[in-house]
Amino acid sequence: MGLYAAVSSLLLYPVLGSSRHLVVATMSGTAALSASVVADVAQQGEAEFASTTAALALVMGVLCALAGVLRLASSPPFISEPVLKGFIIGLALTIIIGQVPALLGIDKAAGSFFETLWGIVGELTAIDWLTTAVGVLSLAVMILALERYLPLVPASLVVVLAGIAAVALLSPCAGWPFASAERTDLPASSGGLSKDSRTSLSRCPRR
Repeated sequence: MGLYAAVSSLLLYPVLGSSRHLVVATMSGTAALSASVVADVAQQGEAEFASTTAALALVMGVLCALAGVLRLASSPPFISEPVLKGFIIGLALTIIIGQVPALLGIDKAAGSFFETLWGIVGELTAIDWLTTAVGVLSLAVMILALERYLPLVPASLVVVLAGIAAVALLSPCAGWPFASAERTDLPASSGGLSKDSRTSLSRCPRR
């Protein structure tokens, strides 16, 4: 959902925005805040969750426009530094703990930070070691190699593209238990693999 919404923001900001240096893109922090607010009134996966998220985005857009009219951009310096640091650190921990289940190949427990952490501890015996190895190797290559020795190279982009290539090459025909190449949650006109192309991925020779 956020990826689809990012396209409209990229098109609208050059017309309506006032800063030449502001980066407009999807943001994990905003997604985490939105999910925490909407989770109190709707369950993830239900139709109400998406509609409530859209309503929240519209309300926040109106409030941001109102703040711009009232010139409230100078208010953040009046917020105490410990509050800002606590918000940033808490948000970072929430994002990290939300990605750990995907790194370990286990199910993610719904709930708060500590509920998710406890769910991870309970699933430690079900770790998918192949998924974990790929994730840890990707982080090591990105942090220890590319960002250190090739700082001008977009490390995260290189690792993502390498991961996509590895899954495309190894998963369909080599029998590696990666995720399926078909994404059923994307619209048919998204420019992804055609139906014939996706079908051909499953027609690998059996050994």
